Amino acid sequence: GTSCQPNESMCTSGDGGAYCANFQSDNANCGACGATCPQGQVCSSGVCETSCQPNESMCTSGDGGASCANLLTDNQNCGSCATACSDGTMCSGGTCQTTCAAPLVVCNTDGGAGDYCADEQNDPLNCGGCGTSCSTHNNGAAVCILGSCAFVCDGSHLDCNHSLADGCEVDDLTDLDNCGACGNSCPTPTHGVRGCLSGTCGIASCAPGYADCDHSAANGCEVSLNDPQNCGGCGVVCGTGSHCSAEVCVPGVANNFNIISTASVTYQGYTYDVLEVSLLSNTSAGATWCADYEALCQNLGGQPVGCGPPYDPGVSGYSDCGTLFASNGVNGTLGCNPSSGVAAAASMAGYSDATGSNSFGFHYCGSGGSNCSNVWCSGTYCNSSLSYMDVTEPHGYTLCLMP
Repeated sequence: GTSCQPNESMCTSGDGGAYCANFQSDNANCGACGATCPQGQVCSSGVCETSCQPNESMCTSGDGGASCANLLTDNQNCGSCATACSDGTMCSGGTCQTTCAAPLVVCNTDGGAGDYCADEQNDPLNCGGCGTSCSTHNNGAAVCILGSCAFVCDGSHLDCNHSLADGCEVDDLTDLDNCGACGNSCPTPTHGVRGCLSGTCGIASCAPGYADCDHSAANGCEVSLNDPQNCGGCGVVCGTGSHCSAEVCVPGVANNFNIISTASVTYQGYTYDVLEVSLLSNTSAGATWCADYEALCQNLGGQPVGCGPPYDPGVSGYSDCGTLFASNGVNGTLGCNPSSGVAAAASMAGYSDATGSNSFGFHYCGSGGSNCSNVWCSGTYCNSSLSYMDVTEPHGYTLCLMP
C-alpha cells in the first residue's frame, strides 16, 4: 500500500484513490485533506495566508500555483524555488549536502531518500524532536519557538482569552467587544446600533426615524427624519407650503400628529373626518399642541372641535379655544369636555377601541391660550386644553368638522 513521508499525511481522492499531502504547505490540502486555499492565498504552516511566515519564501509552480517553502531546509526548494536535491543529499543551510550542518539534525533516518534536515528549534514539523509536529489552531498558524509549539493568529483574528483550546477566537474586524484590538468595546451610538466595521467602531444601523447624515460616529444618528430639512432622508428639504409628516413632505402647516387612518361619519347632524392618530414626538411642531391640532384639521380642509355653549362662546378660557385656534363647538353636541362625544363618533365610524381616555378635542385653553402647552401630558387626564389622551397611548382619536 501507499505510505507517506513523516511530514506528510494520507488523503483519499474522490475516486477512492490515496495520495500524500503536506498539510503545512499544500494549497489543495492546507491543514487538512481537501482544504483548498482560495485564489490569491497560499498555505503557510497549515493556514491559508496572503503571505508566508517569516522563515519561508513564496514559490510558484509551473502551473502558476504558489506555495510557501523554507529555502534553508526544503529538499524540493533548496536555496531557491524549484531547486531540488538529488537522492542521497539533503538541503542544509540552503545547499544540498550529504549531512546536516549544526544546529540542523537529520530527520526520517530510515536510510531512504526521504531524509531531510530540520531545525528542531523552529521547525513546526519537528519541534523539539524529529516528527513532533505542531498542531494548527482555530484561525492560527502553527509555529515552533525555541523547540516548543505555539501559534500565531492570521491577519484578521486575535487570541484575546489566551487559550489554546479555541485558538484565535476573535475576528477583530467585526467583534463588537474586541474591535481592532482585544478589549476595545464599541459604544452604542445615539439613536443607533453599535457596529465594528473593518476593525473600527462605528454605526451598524440607525433606529427607525433617524439617520447619520454627517457620517460621524461621535454624535450617532443625529438627525430626525421628520425634520423638514431631512424629511425621510438626509438633505431632503420640504418646500414652502409643505411640512414633514411621518417622513414625507406633505402640503400644509407642520404638526406632530401622525395620521394612521381616517373615516368619514355623520354624528348628531354634523359631518366629521374621524382621525386615528399617534404622536410623532412628545413636543409639538408648532408653538403648542393647540396650534398643532388646528393645523391638523386645517390641512384636511376642516376645523378642530371642542366645547360649545354655554362654554364657548361666552366663558373666558373656554372661548379662547375658538378665538385663537378656530375650535368649533358644534352647538355643544360633543359635550364639555368633548372626549366622550369624540369617542362616540369614532365608534360609530367603526373604531371599536375608542374611549373617553384615548379621544380628544379642545376643552379649556385658558385666557390667551395660557393652558396650551408644547409638551404633551404624560399622566391620565392631565391635558385640560386637549382632553383626553395620555402620551403613553399608542394611538388615539379626534375629529375635524368638515364643510
